[in-house]
Amino acid sequence: MTKSFGKDSAPRSRSRVGALAHLGVFALVYITSFGAREAWAQDPPDTLQVITDSLSVDSLEAVLVSDSASADTIYYNLPRFEGRVPDGWETGVWSWDRSAIMASSANTLAELVAEVPGVIVLLGGDYGTPAAISAFGSGGGGVRILRDGFELFPVDGGVTDLARVGLGGIERVRLERSLGELLIEMWSHEFDDGRPYSLIEAGTGELETNLFRGLYADPTALGGSLGLALERVDTQGPGRKESGNRVGSWIRYQIHRGDDAGLAVDFRRMGTKTAVTDFASSVTRTDWAARFRVRLADNLTAEAYTGNSSHGVEDTRDPYVLEGGSRAQHGLRFGYGRRGLWGRAEYRLFGGDLPNGRFDFQAGLDLENLGGLAGSMARSSWSETTAVSQQVRVWTRPYFGFSFFGSWE
Repeated sequence: MTKSFGKDSAPRSRSRVGALAHLGVFALVYITSFGAREAWAQDPPDTLQVITDSLSVDSLEAVLVSDSASADTIYYNLPRFEGRVPDGWETGVWSWDRSAIMASSANTLAELVAEVPGVIVLLGGDYGTPAAISAFGSGGGGVRILRDGFELFPVDGGVTDLARVGLGGIERVRLERSLGELLIEMWSHEFDDGRPYSLIEAGTGELETNLFRGLYADPTALGGSLGLALERVDTQGPGRKESGNRVGSWIRYQIHRGDDAGLAVDFRRMGTKTAVTDFASSVTRTDWAARFRVRLADNLTAEAYTGNSSHGVEDTRDPYVLEGGSRAQHGLRFGYGRRGLWGRAEYRLFGGDLPNGRFDFQAGLDLENLGGLAGSMARSSWSETTAVSQQVRVWTRPYFGFSFFGSWE
C-alpha cells in the first residue's frame, strides 16, 4: 500500500508542474503575440510600400473648383471699332478716359475740351445758357459730335448746344482737331469687372453752385447689362441774376452674345433752365438709339443703328412759339483694325423735312517707332447738292524732342 501510495503521489506532483509549465508557455505566447500586434499597430516603415498618388481627392476637387468661373469675372461689352489716329500734339488728337475726366473737374463737355490749344469756348452765360466751341474760325458744320457712333447734330441752330450734352455715364472722350473740322467722339460706360459699379460725385462752390453726378452699372442685370446715370448742376449766377440749372439722365440696356455680338438700346435726356432773358427759359434735348453690333471676324466689326433726336421749348414768348421738333437718323458702320493698320466706312441717313446722307471713309497706318499716315474722305448730299471733302495727314514720332507733321485738306 505504501509502495503503491508512493507510486501515485509522484505522478501528481509532476502533473501539476507540467500543467503550470504549459500555462506559463501559453501565457508567454499570448503576451508575445499581443505585443507583436501592438507593435504592428504602430505602422513600421514598409520598404515595399507603394507610393500614394500625388493627385489626391482633395487636390482634384481644388482643381475643379479653380477651373469653374466666378460670377464676378463674367461680363461683356459690345465689340469695339479698333484703330484710330493716335493721341498726341503732332496728330492733333486729345483724349480723356474715366480717371482723366474726373481729374479735370469739368462739369460740362465744353469745360472738358476748353483746355485743348486752339479751341475757343463760347458761353451765353452761366450754367443753363447755351454753350458752343470753335477752332480756326469754324462755324456751323465745322463741329461734329458722335456719341457711341450716333451723331448729335444741331436741333435748334447751326452748331450743337454743348449745354445739353452731358458727361453722365461717359467713359471716354476724344477730340480730333484738323484745319476744317473739330470732331468729338464720346463713348458710354464699358464694363471692366463682373461686379456692379457705382460712382457718385457731389460738390458745392461759389454763387451757390451745386453739382451732383451719379452712375450705376450692372453687367448681369435683367438677362443682359444695365446702365443708369443722373446729373445736375445749378447756380444762382453773378448777383443772383443768372440763375440756372442743367438736369440730365441716361439709361441703357444691352443684350450680349458673348463679346462677339450685342443689341443695345440707349436713351438720354438733358434739360436746361435759365433766368437770362436773351435765351429760352427752358429747353430739353432727347436722344435715343438702338444698335446691333457684331464681330464678323477677328479684326472686322459691323454695326447697324437707328435713332431719333428731338428738342422741346417751354417758353410762352413769341420768338419760341414755333420752336421744337425731331429728326431721325439711321446708319451702317464697318471697321477693320489690327496692330498698325485700320480702316472704317460709315454711312448715315438723316430724315425729317430736310433729308440728307453722309458717307465717311477713313484709313491709316501707324508705325510706332517712326510715325504714321492717315487719310479720310467725306461725301455729303442734300437735295440735289453734293459736297466732298478730303484730308491727308502725316506725322513723325518725337526725335530729340522734335516732331514733324503736315496736313492737306
